[in-house]
Amino acid sequence: MSYEAAVRREVYLSWKPVFTLGSNWQLRKPSKIQAVVSKYAPLHYYFWHPNIIKILGSLLEDHVFLSDEAARRVFPDIFDQVSHEKQDSSLGNSRLPPQPEASVEMMKGLTSLVQGLYRSGEYSDLLVRCGQDSYPVHKAIVCPQSAYFATACKGSFKEGRTGEISLLGDDPQAVGRMMFYFYHRDYTWEPPLSGSVPGSTIGGVFEDDQADLDESFDHNLQDQMHSALSFHTAMYALADKYLVPELKALAVTKFRVAARGSWSARHFLDSTQKVYTSTPETDRGMRDVVVEVFQEHIELLDMEEARQVLKTLPALTYDVLISGHRNGWR
Repeated sequence: MSYEAAVRREVYLSWKPVFTLGSNWQLRKPSKIQAVVSKYAPLHYYFWHPNIIKILGSLLEDHVFLSDEAARRVFPDIFDQVSHEKQDSSLGNSRLPPQPEASVEMMKGLTSLVQGLYRSGEYSDLLVRCGQDSYPVHKAIVCPQSAYFATACKGSFKEGRTGEISLLGDDPQAVGRMMFYFYHRDYTWEPPLSGSVPGSTIGGVFEDDQADLDESFDHNLQDQMHSALSFHTAMYALADKYLVPELKALAVTKFRVAARGSWSARHFLDSTQKVYTSTPETDRGMRDVVVEVFQEHIELLDMEEARQVLKTLPALTYDVLISGHRNGWR
């Protein structure tokens, strides 16, 4: 119980700047919470937990992001601590740390400047080509994030002298998202066009129709899951190839959110094969997420399709067995 209280406290402190923005404090549906988490999770200072969606959901139910007064009723110790710090500060004994809201505003300003360079291409000193696409980027932004680009841009290499790099044999869409990531610390995935998605009309329907719309929306998410998981797997492989470790970590986060967000055993098993055939055994990023999901959905072992996947991938079978032994089968 004390552990859970400590985790809830840490999640509140870490995610407060995000869920007090706009109307985020009103969110209740797990899918909506997941969307916010997926957007902001890449920022390393936000606390992560395997059950982050459920924990945030319980905090939102307690209205802790509505106001400090509401949060005080749930976490009185936090505000007692702040009061003591203010009192000490008035005596000259200490100084209050920067408030999370101020940090977010500072980050917004810097992010806006960097993203402006991405949109305009001004002051670019490197041209990246892939297929028919070209990206005027900035070495000062790209090279610190990628050891590959940092090495290629050295004067001793042709790319460093010409200021041009061609990425051959890569998926142009994934490369475009990687260029986007360098400036936004995030990347987006656009689902393939399909039938209408009720999200744009939910606000204009009667409450009696909400359940039908929710069911339709969930079905649409399941249809999109396969493409999302495949794309995040591709982004992980691309980040590994071009030595962008934080993009790899982001792809893992997005893969985890997608796999848990709209469960489909068939799509998950298909992505499992791609993960285990496109990553070396020593690269645990995506593989660990696959094993985690297997542990959470142990009913997979009752499915013939899953058994065939396990027979085909001995490394996966080994990982699942070891994980089950260490953590206990549920």
